Amino acid sequence: MNNIDCKRLVFDSPADPRIFTQALPLGNGSFGAMAYGTVDSEYFQLNQESVWSCNQRDRINPEAREFLPHIRELCFSGKIKEAEQAVYEHFLNPAVRLGHYEPLCDLHIKASRLIPHHSEIFNPTPACFTEYKRELDFENALYTCTYRDKGITFQREALISYPDQVMAIRLTSASPLDYRIEMTRDDACDLVRACEGFLTLRGGGGSRPLFICMLAAKTDGCLTGNGNFLILENSREAVLYIAGRTDFYGEDPAVWCRDKLAAALKKGFARIRTDHINDYRNLFDRMSLTLDDTEENKEALTFFHYGRYLAIASSRPGSLPANLQGLWNKDFHPMWSSGYTLNINLEMNYWLAEAAALPECHLPLMEFIHRMVPAGRDAAERLYGCRGAAAFHNTDIYGDCAPNESWMPASYWPMGLAWLALHIIEHYRFTQDLSFAGQYYDDLKEISLFFIDFLVRTEDGILVTCPSSSPENTYLLPDGYKATLCYGPAMDTQIIRELWKGMLEISKALGRAGEPLCREISERINDLPKDRIGKRGQLLEWLEEYEEWEPGHRHISHLFALYPGNGIDRDQNKDLACAARKTLQERLALGGGQTGWSRGWLINLYARLGDGEEAHKSLMTLIHEQTAENLFDLHPILSPGMSAVFQIDGNFGGAAGILEMLIQSQGGVIRLLPALPAAWKNGHIHGVRARGNIAVDMTWENGKVTDLHLTSPIHQNVMVEINGEKKEFSL
Repeated sequence: MNNIDCKRLVFDSPADPRIFTQALPLGNGSFGAMAYGTVDSEYFQLNQESVWSCNQRDRINPEAREFLPHIRELCFSGKIKEAEQAVYEHFLNPAVRLGHYEPLCDLHIKASRLIPHHSEIFNPTPACFTEYKRELDFENALYTCTYRDKGITFQREALISYPDQVMAIRLTSASPLDYRIEMTRDDACDLVRACEGFLTLRGGGGSRPLFICMLAAKTDGCLTGNGNFLILENSREAVLYIAGRTDFYGEDPAVWCRDKLAAALKKGFARIRTDHINDYRNLFDRMSLTLDDTEENKEALTFFHYGRYLAIASSRPGSLPANLQGLWNKDFHPMWSSGYTLNINLEMNYWLAEAAALPECHLPLMEFIHRMVPAGRDAAERLYGCRGAAAFHNTDIYGDCAPNESWMPASYWPMGLAWLALHIIEHYRFTQDLSFAGQYYDDLKEISLFFIDFLVRTEDGILVTCPSSSPENTYLLPDGYKATLCYGPAMDTQIIRELWKGMLEISKALGRAGEPLCREISERINDLPKDRIGKRGQLLEWLEEYEEWEPGHRHISHLFALYPGNGIDRDQNKDLACAARKTLQERLALGGGQTGWSRGWLINLYARLGDGEEAHKSLMTLIHEQTAENLFDLHPILSPGMSAVFQIDGNFGGAAGILEMLIQSQGGVIRLLPALPAAWKNGHIHGVRARGNIAVDMTWENGKVTDLHLTSPIHQNVMVEINGEKKEFSL
């Protein structure tokens, strides 16, 4: 990669079609494409968010509720092995697993100086080219590819429009070309050529969503069809419009696609491009960030702006939330289903949204939570006999809330909806939108109510979850047994405390603080276990101090209260903050942070501790060692013959960490430059958001704020920590 600035990626050679993480992503929230930039055959790998391997299914084990008291008794008596066996036998339903995300299709645009008329013979241009450039422009959400062949310039430009809901590709050349346009898919599907320049790929249906990908072409040359492809002859300029849809949305996807393409053909590429850029830049231009002009700072800024770009491209109102890979998946059986993992990954996808002034991009997650609550209510009642709503560590596009698979370290963690609900609370805290709070209040109540019924008292009188686990981690019992099931792990308690505090806060804002649920929460919240410090000075992950089987584990669940929670403040809870720091030191010394997303979490944790140097060190490690050539975040795979796998959460977590180093607003105080590293001695940020619906613009020199502007549509007094002093500002 060369000639990069901070708002674009530029390559001087095509991507290898076999290497997904060399391609460049485009998206409008629901439709995505990876552009490879090959010369003789431009290749786009296409995705549509709801192309899924199966329809909705009931996965609840009907025996679960009957065996819950027995399992709890085993947990409390220390018979963990027996408790885990009972969960395997009676709570999980491994025979009916969640489905997985799949690609839509591949689009091949094959160019030639000569295609015999109405012939299937194709003669590609020779792979002899100069002045090649392949570029992704973050500022305008545009992909371009240009090169010269025998003195003639060829250019391709592509975008995926949110206003028009189509992908548009313009092909131009100084010399006439012929093109063959194909859509292919590796599994069984019907590929048909419709009349008047439409090409349609159809698949699915029955036990899975019906999907359609439809293409329409417009050219200054001649357009014909031939079997399974379109031919564009003698063309100096051609525009392709592509739409994809499934019947997941309750409508005929073929009609939807044809309507979008007909409108696009009428509107034309120039107007679609203009409207696309205006719509996109309305979001992207809300904030800016500049730092001292060094190579490392350019890398950090590029990574940051790329994170904002990916957030807009993978999550827009009306779409599903960004999954493990955002939108972009090439595999029919992707790792971890390329679905929704709720024990950090989906949540991390949205850590960036509010502070980066992209609250609209957060809304798909809220809509998704709302769709999950009915299934969560069913799971709570049938599994536990509890009121309210609950979910576990994985879900799908239908909002499934049953335990998934038979992997004890994760499958039986019942906190998925609770963690997601904190995003409702955070969106309200940032926006102060009472209408939004009222819209999602009942969902918040349902999720909070579950823990009124689910929590049980220990002999010491504290309220704990049981059974549960600390996500994906394993501890050792005195006899050497590797255990995961437990009661009252630290993360559960920290999440519930955050949830209940947020519930009380929003109920008060809505004038509903006198409701019975609020009284019940107030009566119970102080009976939750307090965070505990172990004999090495570390924060305890479980109620008891166990030896860990994997002390360098990628999850750092018991530090949830430090970040993304607000329960540990480095000034107000100094002992706990010191214990959190000790925990981080031990985890890193023993191999922690080995995944991109885990490294992204570390950046934010160190930022909350005010340690800019360690946060910056983890940021540079993430960028240099845990991202691909196209800056996609990577999760290492240790199995022989496998390469690292793209997961988008580290992109968002790392970008969020950059802002967390510059501004924090939890606990009623806005902290400016709370974790500024020496490498960022001078800089300027515009439009970053703080809780309370406050926009912040500031300039700093030699590590000190020299210019500050706070704006808000709400009249309020705010406390600001600036250059080591706390000052009150009236807005």
